[in-house]
Amino acid sequence: MAALLNTIVFDSGLTDFHARASTLTLTSQQADSFSHARTAGAYELGIATPGAGDMVSAPMNDAGNGRQVTLNAIAQGGSINAEGVAGFWAVTDGSSILFAAYGVGQAMQVFPGNSFNTGSCVIDVRGVVSP
Repeated sequence: MAALLNTIVFDSGLTDFHARASTLTLTSQQADSFSHARTAGAYELGIATPGAGDMVSAPMNDAGNGRQVTLNAIAQGGSINAEGVAGFWAVTDGSSILFAAYGVGQAMQVFPGNSFNTGSCVIDVRGVVSP
């Protein structure tokens, strides 16, 4: 028999993600720590700071048996700070926590002084049973 978790188990973490995620960074490699995501000269190539509560939606049911949040689109305001190939994004709280990191759809060459936009992205957590 498969183990099941109540939505509150996932929602606690997803609600914290929604409330505290404030910064999206474009990176040259997939970040595995806050310092990789947010240190110029490490992986960071560009940054956007929509702010806590605006970057990630509140948790909701997904189309299957799980929960989801949406990483909201960044329509303007992302700044490229270093030259390189941006192949990944990272979401942080801006000070110490790396919440998520993943690959972009297609890697791109970026140059300092340019700006960037992103589309929205749905992040699913599966295996949930509602109360």
